[in-house]
Amino acid sequence: MSLVTQTRDKRAKYDCVVPVSGGKDSTWQTVKALEVGLRPLCVTWRTPARSAVGENNLRNLISLAWTILISSINPRLSISHA
Repeated sequence: MSLVTQTRDKRAKYDCVVPVSGGKDSTWQTVKALEVGLRPLCVTWRTPARSAVGENNLRNLISLAWTILISSINPRLSISHA
């Protein structure tokens, strides 16, 4: 039994989680997951360091109707260093 067969769950909305950054590696991983028949949930967070190219790549993923969960840090939280 293949790893994909073991991972696929007909009852679940998603079969796997793919962390995406807008870079070529995470885009490739998402495409491969789709090619083998998995339903990935892509997750990312809005970083202030994301490049324009990375942001455009994420928009491309969204436009292809892939599910992407985008999170961001609450700007009112203060970060303290111990």
